[in-house]
Amino acid sequence: VSRRLPYLTLPYLLGWTMCKNLEWILCAARGWLPGMWRNELEFAVIPSRMDLAKHRAPSSCINGPCTSHFAVDNVYFAEVLVLSSVCANAKELYAYRQGGRYACEFDEARYRRLALALRSRGAQSPALAAGCIDTPAWSSPTGLTCADYASRRYCSEASAPAGQRWALGEYHGWPERNCCACGKE
Repeated sequence: VSRRLPYLTLPYLLGWTMCKNLEWILCAARGWLPGMWRNELEFAVIPSRMDLAKHRAPSSCINGPCTSHFAVDNVYFAEVLVLSSVCANAKELYAYRQGGRYACEFDEARYRRLALALRSRGAQSPALAAGCIDTPAWSSPTGLTCADYASRRYCSEASAPAGQRWALGEYHGWPERNCCACGKE
């Protein structure tokens, strides 16, 4: 993803990682990068024309051999997948035309589902597989949201881990009925 601004090389200067890139693309989707006035993105490669063969067998990788490092094409592929995961208007992403602009309609519920999937380290919970969406605007009596429950690991993979069951039930506002990470179906 490119906005044709000088900060594009900033992640490389500060020690690039896929985690930093994930943060960068999520900020870009919201229009939060320095120099962005809107969340409008331009693409060097049209998302619908990505060459999947390059992702399977990249010719060069960042800072080392492809057996242990990321290829630039794989990074771009991951950025497009992140955008298609968090933008409510993802279909427009694949209808993008060269020279145009794509404005992501950032969707907090879709973002929370992506975050939950990433935290689950590849194991997909039944709630995620079923397309579970957290109850909008839910919070516990102490003000914790579903995202807080997941990030603090009070809940993960549709249940409370051992030692965290205290965070469930009526006293805590029934997170297991409202949060996908806690078991909402």
